[in-house]
Amino acid sequence: MVDIGSEIRKRRERLGWTVTKLATLAGISGPFLSRVERGAYYSRETLLKIAGALGVSVDVLYASGSQSNVEEVPLGWRRIPVLDYEQVSRWTASAGLPKDEEPRESIVTDLEHPPSTFAMRIKGDSMEPRFQPGDVVVIDPTLQPSPGDFVVATEPNGEATFRQYRSAGINENGINVFELVPLNALHAPLRSDRLALTVAGVMVEHRQYRRR
Repeated sequence: MVDIGSEIRKRRERLGWTVTKLATLAGISGPFLSRVERGAYYSRETLLKIAGALGVSVDVLYASGSQSNVEEVPLGWRRIPVLDYEQVSRWTASAGLPKDEEPRESIVTDLEHPPSTFAMRIKGDSMEPRFQPGDVVVIDPTLQPSPGDFVVATEPNGEATFRQYRSAGINENGINVFELVPLNALHAPLRSDRLALTVAGVMVEHRQYRRR
């Protein structure tokens, strides 16, 4: 394992730079950079930006680092944080989660997902039989949903829900109304004109795990 965060901090301090200066040069937020320096989740895209701002290669950062809680992944792969159902509403593309909380786990991928991509572990039976509790779905927040897509949306209480997106047409105010439909008929659909729903992203990957 390689302690990239500590190495970034050491190089920044040797240059006499503040967190804000390095973050600005790297095109990321200061709070996010602080979390990276403390050993939190980072993507390969983020690491490339920071290394470029420091004037070194990613390989140099890896070679200089020591032990960390961030496990090294193969070249060309990146980590995606797995958020719980309450963290989705607090996730932002620029800073990730607030600085006082971290994702409990992460997965790795070699696919070209945007840096803001996150994952969720399915809970409950509303999407059975296709999606089982414990399955992981990868969510791209940059995509706009189309009818039939599987999406993650947040409800007014801040809780996230995973359902299938279906258009319900345009209402009298010219606003697009949509439904979030469960695959399990025992659960009721949710409508955006009855509940303030915000689509957080579209599923781009579904990982199923063998069950005994």
